[in-house]
Amino acid sequence: MARKVRKFTAGGVWVADSPDSGAGAIQYACYGLACDTEGSVFLSDTIEQADAPIGRIIVFSSGLEYVSDFTDNGAAEGQIDEPRGLAFSTTGGKLAVADTRNHRCQIFSVAYDAGGPPSFTPESRFGKIFAGADVFVSPQDADFDSQGNVYILDRILHRVKKFGPDLNIIA
Repeated sequence: MARKVRKFTAGGVWVADSPDSGAGAIQYACYGLACDTEGSVFLSDTIEQADAPIGRIIVFSSGLEYVSDFTDNGAAEGQIDEPRGLAFSTTGGKLAVADTRNHRCQIFSVAYDAGGPPSFTPESRFGKIFAGADVFVSPQDADFDSQGNVYILDRILHRVKKFGPDLNIIA
């Protein structure tokens, strides 16, 4: 079974596929997809390795050529463990990641060096398991609205939480 991203025109005409082998190949399961203001495509992928899944975010050009991937697994700030939903802010440059096994959402600043791959800088993280109003058990998706508010969908708790641009809970 081929695991790939396919790009189509607005009229439904196939344009490109992501690589199905080598550096940019989807290894296990893709959960989230987001495009930035530059047209780059970001995909969350989880690789099952024994008892420890490894999450990564794969970056493709607008033509779906492999650019790089971000894999820094763990629970510290800036590290991810089974990333799922991805979303870019409408103002660009900020990527929200539903960091499922860490029971939180993280916001990264994404910057491009001239001719190089994007860099991911942790900006903030929020949410915790079983403590306080910002509890997440299984965050699955993230999105921004035009005012910069962040929405997080939790599959186990059956709810959507809304956070303001300052990441304080609104609803």
